[in-house]
Amino acid sequence: MIMATEKGEIENVLPYIGVSKLSCIMCKHYICAFNEVMGKTFATKGSNGKAYPGWFWPSLPSCDEELRQAFLKHIRQQVYDDFVQISQNRKLSDSTVGSGGAEWDLKVTEEDLSKWIDAPCPELP
Repeated sequence: MIMATEKGEIENVLPYIGVSKLSCIMCKHYICAFNEVMGKTFATKGSNGKAYPGWFWPSLPSCDEELRQAFLKHIRQQVYDDFVQISQNRKLSDSTVGSGGAEWDLKVTEEDLSKWIDAPCPELP
């Protein structure tokens, strides 16, 4: 629907995509990136947080590179948020038998993570 409106194939529609299922995580981040880059306000009811192997990039040649950068920033933020949530909820055993191996203390700072999230992505071949 978003691509059809951008190509002028449909007009005068509300910027809300209402379907019977929640958006996948990739669509969620693509729509967020699209809105950010294009200054639009498309919305859905939410995301189920799932990724599907059949998902493909909805190409918009006039701004694909900008969309790609914004999309990857959203994906990086998702990975970071998931990591923080899991690490805060993780309970370690007091025993070395059940701990699953050595722990690494990487001392990653908020500044390090911000640089990683905001870093430009490499060019595609």
